[in-house]
Amino acid sequence: RIKLLNTAYTMIYSTILIASVLYNAYIISAWEEGVATYYTELGQSNPGEGNACGNPEPPYHFAATGQDLWAWGYGCGACYQIKCIDSAEGGSCGCSHNNPVTMQIINRCDECRSPGVGIDFDLRIETRNAIGSNCGKTKIEYQRVDCPNTGGIKIQNKASGRWWVGLYIYNVAGRGALDGVKLRSKSGEHWKVCEIRDQNYWFCGENLVDDFPYTI
Repeated sequence: RIKLLNTAYTMIYSTILIASVLYNAYIISAWEEGVATYYTELGQSNPGEGNACGNPEPPYHFAATGQDLWAWGYGCGACYQIKCIDSAEGGSCGCSHNNPVTMQIINRCDECRSPGVGIDFDLRIETRNAIGSNCGKTKIEYQRVDCPNTGGIKIQNKASGRWWVGLYIYNVAGRGALDGVKLRSKSGEHWKVCEIRDQNYWFCGENLVDDFPYTI
């Protein structure tokens, strides 16, 4: 396990929470075959606005995926390289090139990867276009890769009470998705294991001991 030294700060009743995150490094996976659809973002002023990961600064290329890759929120932020192979719907559409594009999972697609559906990713239309496809359904190859995020881990306070904290954690370089989050009190005597809530944010508490600041 690797301890990142990046820090971020959020106010909790005038108390400073100092944050760093632990995660496992990821090894690039083998290419797999799959199918992708696409969606457009109508009526949204910012790309990815309101995404299921709660990421207020999503990358340009992103997608939604099914529950097994979403993993009840633990796959949130994971990155994949994808490339266009051919049309998955017949007709005259297809691929203008096969250059891979790296995209990040920021949304959950309930019907994706379900039995009989045969769809692995629902891409932002700009991402569909970037891989060279003009199809509604595209045969793709994909592999899990490290995320090219820069600037350090970012942490946003979703909500908090006197003795609990809700956090969005994003912009994680490398693996992209987190295995777990823990809070350690200032004295080091108290630990709290955070858990995924609503499949997208980390709930830390309840009943935090008044021993601030806590380190994540």
